[in-house]
Parts: sequence; structure tokens; C-alpha cells
Amino acid sequence: MAEKNTCIHVLHLIVIILVGIIMIGTVAGLIKASAKQNEIAEEVPPIILQKEDALYGEIGRLRISSADSPPISVIVTPFLQYAKADIALQEELIRKKEILKKVIISWFEKKNAVQLSTFPPDKIKKLLLEELNKQLVLGKIKGIYFEELTLLN
Repeated sequence: MAEKNTCIHVLHLIVIILVGIIMIGTVAGLIKASAKQNEIAEEVPPIILQKEDALYGEIGRLRISSADSPPISVIVTPFLQYAKADIALQEELIRKKEILKKVIISWFEKKNAVQLSTFPPDKIKKLLLEELNKQLVLGKIKGIYFEELTLLN
């Protein structure tokens, strides 16, 4: 009987130690993950707009197939920078939302994974900006920003 009680005490002690190790590991993991999130957030420079600029983000998140065979998915969430005071351009952006969306989709559909992964982001923005501005008559977009630009296999 004494051996049985000793065995139970040893088992309780092992369970307590295991629970303690799990709790310490969980807390350490949460602290490390939190620090890593802050580190990533600091690496991405924020979009710095002039007071006279605004962003048009109604195009939303797009999932586009690349020119590859088989195609890969490109996820893109564009924001278009324009002069805040240019009400005519803002209205044109709203009116031509679907056209602008089709231009973006068409542009990415013509590119393969190698092109998209090797083009610097600034080159993608410049080329896409040229195509978008061809659709506008009342003004020009100043810049394009991507909240998300991801290639998925």
C-alpha cells in the first residue's frame, strides 16, 4: 500500500512538472511571437502621403491567375494615390472602378511567376501605373501602393 501511495505521488509530481513545462513553453512562445510581429511591422515602411494626396482603395483584393502553365495565383490589393483636391479624378476613379480592375487583372495575367518574382516592386508599380493612367482622361494617378502582393503556388 505504501508503494502504491509513493507511485501515485511520483505520478502527481511528474504531471505537475509537465504542466509547468507546457505553461512556461507557451508563455515563452507567445512572447517570442509577439516580438516577431513587432519586428515585421517595423520592416514594412508605412505609406507616407502628403496632406494634398488621397488613396483610392475601392478596387479591393484581387486573386489573379498568372501566365504560367499551370498558373499560379497572384493576390493583390492595390491602392491608387491621387491629388485629394482633384474631385473630377476621384469621380472618374469611382466611375471606372471595374475598368481599372480589369486593367490590373489583365496586366498580371500576362506575366509569369519568374517575371513577377524578379521584377522589383517599383518596376511593377511603374508599369501598372502607366497602364492605369491610359484609362483616365480627367487626371492622372500619382502612385500605386500594394497592401498585399503575394504569389501562391
